[in-house]
Order: sequence, then structure tokens, then C-alpha cells
Amino acid sequence: ALKASTPLKNDVIFLATDGEEIGMFGARAFVQEHPWAKDVGVVLNFEARGDHGPSIMFQSSDANGWLIDELAETVDRPVANSLSADIYKLLPNDTDFTVFKRAGMNGLNFAYIEGVASYHSSLDNMANLDERSLQHHGMYALALARRFGNSNLNGPISSNEAVYFDLFGRTLIHYSRTTALVLS
Repeated sequence: ALKASTPLKNDVIFLATDGEEIGMFGARAFVQEHPWAKDVGVVLNFEARGDHGPSIMFQSSDANGWLIDELAETVDRPVANSLSADIYKLLPNDTDFTVFKRAGMNGLNFAYIEGVASYHSSLDNMANLDERSLQHHGMYALALARRFGNSNLNGPISSNEAVYFDLFGRTLIHYSRTTALVLS
């Protein structure tokens, strides 16, 4: 879809990693060894911790206000909540996004999480995958790749932290943590 449309101003890297479950080896190898890693402007990481459900943006890099602004302006049917990001920080789980975030890269982490009983079992296969979940991932990926592919990622980036939540998957309400404190 990207190749069939107007060329983007920025390059897009499609990185399929391996070895996540045993140490995030693919992501670590890219960050530590690949010359392109130093040029990454935004990372979009897509995960599955089940076999169905909406694609949820559950984690972002720090100083995420500008990323949440872009997410809210770009995607249809956003599903995201800053509370899930705060809860995720308390869990012992990691994804490849952890490697990129620790390397100081900006980005967003998405996953669908329903049907977790199938995760890493014999039921974790293409026949049981809900295509609507995969389509939701794809919708985010394409819209955001186009958005960030045409954005100036070298300019000043806001350093504020956002509070955000979706209204029934129709729109994303978002404001700064400072605004949240004032409202409280």
C-alpha cells in the first residue's frame, strides 16, 4: 500500500524481528548493530498476546504528548488509555518496544490481547486468528506510517506527558498531565 501511493518524505523501515521471547534478540541486534538504527524517527511496534480483540495502543515512549496528538489526529477507531500504559509499567512483561524505548527512540506499542488462553499454545495459529484484529493493526500501521513518513521528525518535539483515553473506540481524548493536575 505504501509503495502504491505517493512516495513519502521519510524512509520507512519494516523490521520483522525474531527471538523476542528469549531475550528480544532481533530488536537488540538491530539497535546495537544496524547502521539504520541511528536514523529511526518513530517506532511502531505491533504485538499479539492472544488471538482476537481490538488493537490497543498500550505503551509509548516518554514525553509522549506529540505522539498522542499524532495518534489522535491520524487513526480511525483509536483504542488507547494512559491507565493501561501505567499498569503495563508495573508488569514484568517486555516486548521488542522495550529495546527501542531504552535506546531513546520515540514510538508507540500496540497489541490485541483477547483470547490469551491461545497465546503460545497449539491454538496459537492462523486458523484461530481473528482477521479483524490483524486488520485493526494494519489500519494503524498504514495510517501512522503515512503520517510519520511525511512529518518533520527532526524538529522540536514536545516534552509533555499525555493523559488519554478513547471514547468507545470512536475518538481519542487527550491532554497534558499538567492539565490533568489542574483539573483534579
